Amino acid sequence: MRKITYSFITFLLLFFNSMSLVIPAFCCSENGQKKCYVSGVCCLQNTEDEFWSLTSCRNFNVWVKPEKMMFTLGLKIPVNLYIENKGAYTDSYVVNYEKYDPNIIVDLTGVTPTGSLAPGEIKILYPRIAVLSTLTNGKLVFMINSTQNSTLQNNATLTIMESDYPLSLPDFDVFGLIEILILVVIMYLVSRML
Repeated sequence: MRKITYSFITFLLLFFNSMSLVIPAFCCSENGQKKCYVSGVCCLQNTEDEFWSLTSCRNFNVWVKPEKMMFTLGLKIPVNLYIENKGAYTDSYVVNYEKYDPNIIVDLTGVTPTGSLAPGEIKILYPRIAVLSTLTNGKLVFMINSTQNSTLQNNATLTIMESDYPLSLPDFDVFGLIEILILVVIMYLVSRML
């Protein structure tokens, strides 16, 4: 009888093991009902807003607007870098960058660290970019990391299309200046006649 019982138990264990039955790791409320999951995370546990997430309770989006820009040689121009906290908890972020051209200068003064962002909050940062050559073009990648979960990183890419010299009076030749003076004199004489 004992052999039959051991054989039966062994058979059941092998049977259930082969079916890959999974025991839930934890339970989390959704719409007032407790649901159990094998993996993931229960966010805002033991509150009315409790919910389950497959990956993490901390999440965020980043983007740059506009995504493509033209720059004036040597001028520091602010770029709009957006960070949206999509997680369940308040978080702050650190901004880094990777440039693919040595003629791009990035000034993150006052940008990083971002300060606290509440869940659902969007913050606009203004890193300043300068270009040192008219031949500069390519990409500048902003890498944003969560301070609460350092493995959580999102990127936003700015495409630098081209650069141009700033316009000034020395850019006009002598004939251009003479034309401007003649037009001013003609306009003055016509206004006196009327």
